[in-house]
Amino acid sequence: MSFITQTNSGHERGVKRHFEHYMHLFIRRLWYIIPSFTIVTLAFIWAIIFFDLLAPQLQSSAVLHFDDPDQLSAVQERVNLRSDTKAVLVKSRTFLEGVARKLSLQLQVHRYPRSDIFSYIKVDPDAPLGRYNLKIDNNRYTLFYTDKSKITTTVTSGDMMSLSEIKIPGVTLRFSAGFLIHPYEVAFSVRRLRDAVDYIVQNMVVKTAGKDGVVMTISLSGKDYEMITSIINTIANDFVNQNILTKNSRKNEIIKILDKQLKTAREEMVQSQLTLRKYREANPTLGLTDAFSPPVTLLDLKESEAELRSSILQAEMLQNRYRSTIDTSRLAVIGEMISFLSKYQSPTAAALFSEHQILSEESRRLKNEYSPLHSLAVKNREDISALGTKVNSALIELTGEFRRKVAQNDERIQKLNSQLAALPSKELHLSNLQRRYDVASAIYAGVLTRYNEALIAQAVAIGDVYVVDHAVIPERILNFKTILGFTVVGLFLALSLSFGPVLLQDHFDRTARTERDLRHLTDLHILESIPVKGSWLKRGSTPKEVTKKLVASDFSQCFTDETYRSLRAKILLGLKEERQKRILVTSLGIGEGKSLTAANLAITMAQQNIPTLLIDGDMRRGIQHVHFNVQKLPGLSSILSGTSPLGSSLVNQAIQKTHIPSLSVLGSGESISNSAELLNSLRFRDLLNVLSDEYEMIIFDTPPVAVTTDAVGIQDAFHRYIFVVKAAHTNISELNRKIQEFPGLRSKVMGIVFNGAPYKRTEYYQYTNYKYTPG
Repeated sequence: MSFITQTNSGHERGVKRHFEHYMHLFIRRLWYIIPSFTIVTLAFIWAIIFFDLLAPQLQSSAVLHFDDPDQLSAVQERVNLRSDTKAVLVKSRTFLEGVARKLSLQLQVHRYPRSDIFSYIKVDPDAPLGRYNLKIDNNRYTLFYTDKSKITTTVTSGDMMSLSEIKIPGVTLRFSAGFLIHPYEVAFSVRRLRDAVDYIVQNMVVKTAGKDGVVMTISLSGKDYEMITSIINTIANDFVNQNILTKNSRKNEIIKILDKQLKTAREEMVQSQLTLRKYREANPTLGLTDAFSPPVTLLDLKESEAELRSSILQAEMLQNRYRSTIDTSRLAVIGEMISFLSKYQSPTAAALFSEHQILSEESRRLKNEYSPLHSLAVKNREDISALGTKVNSALIELTGEFRRKVAQNDERIQKLNSQLAALPSKELHLSNLQRRYDVASAIYAGVLTRYNEALIAQAVAIGDVYVVDHAVIPERILNFKTILGFTVVGLFLALSLSFGPVLLQDHFDRTARTERDLRHLTDLHILESIPVKGSWLKRGSTPKEVTKKLVASDFSQCFTDETYRSLRAKILLGLKEERQKRILVTSLGIGEGKSLTAANLAITMAQQNIPTLLIDGDMRRGIQHVHFNVQKLPGLSSILSGTSPLGSSLVNQAIQKTHIPSLSVLGSGESISNSAELLNSLRFRDLLNVLSDEYEMIIFDTPPVAVTTDAVGIQDAFHRYIFVVKAAHTNISELNRKIQEFPGLRSKVMGIVFNGAPYKRTEYYQYTNYKYTPG
């Protein structure tokens, strides 16, 4: 057989061994697995029903549309905001606080939709915060209140027949007809207005679409479908109304300003007209002829300069607003700056507008999907800051162009003034008066036009945003993926909590309770699994005396004795080629049954008429003399610590016969502390040679390997090692590690004797039902 074939075969055996181990483990723990699996499954189903976890998180949406009011009106209103700026206003906490107050969202109902319980809710700003529980018992209701200090008090109680409306401090509640017909216990809380607004902000999504973002969709997610629909429709309607109120308020402010400007312009025009008329009356023959042309040109230059200076002022105001605005609100200001650049046909306006649209959409998406500290959100803010720098630079460049034009106008005005200065003094004075009147008249006409436009816009009150589609209550539909997901989660929890503890215990418990466990924990050969003698008897009948645990000398029928005889046969087959048969019996720790196993193995060997010597090699706490009721002294320690030459007479003085024919015992002798040094001596090996001449089988009982190194230091003197493992006691992993610590020890190990193993009922009944028939 090739190496690859052997490796694959060994791997398959290992997989099979592990599979059998876990199957046996689960079968042994069915008493825990089945009840725990059932309890967890039922608890998970109860949690799904109680908390209504299958209710999907649905969205309710309303659609709004933005119009350009200047396209709807015959006059220019001069009061308008970009659609993306208005979208930001929807998420304004001040605006949402008004919505929350109107709908009394401070009151939160647990587990049930609000509309199923209440038909009317009113929460005052001073309503106490806390939790309310409505209990129903024998057609009576009781309302309990629990404050922040977890102190519970009774608010009100009464008959169910009288329950229609409850008024408690700061809260008025009117119950729905359906709830009054079929009442049930319910819990609700009064929370802060800030928490209600946070609920809206966290679950609301605002998106703009279409060219220039003229379509806006407002969506809100939740499980109380009627409530989220009511919130969205209220937000949409209030936003439209708030937009109209804001426009009217700004129009009124503009009208007030224009009214003051109109009065001032009219006074200046009347005053300049009166002065001009008086001067003409005083000089009736005076005329300007061709000299009248320069003041007209000068008037145009003055108006152009005024417009340029106004544009410079607007640009500076936008720059100041940009510098004073925080990062999160700069997008709107940047948009106004780009609009200003577009108005004056800046060459970079188109590219900046495109970049602004991309960053605005990305900012809205990141705000909904990531935290402000996420790397993508930080990168977006850096890009917005970079865009603001470019827009600001373009605005500075445009402002510089305006200032150059103002300087050019000043030069032309100075030139015209020089020409006028060359006129005769009276004609020059008349020209100045005429110019002053023309300027005042033009200013008055311009202000009057704007004033009339504002009055018309105020009278018409055209709104630039309206609701295209109100939100409707979403229908609850069970999603197959949701059901499948909960099924997988429930199954995972049930399996984890039922099989998990069993697997954890098996992982950390390195002892073996059955032969299958032992095969799973070690690959050492298992010679025999030996139950405790009498463990299959009725409770209370297990033999307590040590002598009754030994193999019976009269060959009486006993299942445990037969397992020892089976062990004997396996050992003899393993030592068939050995001329001097020497076996060392040891264990990992104390109390694992190695001495009893060695004694019973020696008895079965002697019953085979094999001259057998049992040596008690535990020279610290030997016990074999107790098993066979012989003397402890003299013993092994006496021979090894002595100086007399080894011979039959010296050895025979220490060896004692037992009640078992062909079995002798060499006791441990006097307790000593240097047993390892004595066993490693040449005298001990000479002793074994002397004993091997007289005995065919030598069984050596040594101290545990975890306590001393007595057993591992004499590998050259013994052909085979047998390790005794006690069920539910020996740490098998530690035993494997201990064997690996000493080179060459593993090759000496014949196998493991599993002591105290649970007996196999099938084998036991087969043995007890088998009868010998006399020949």
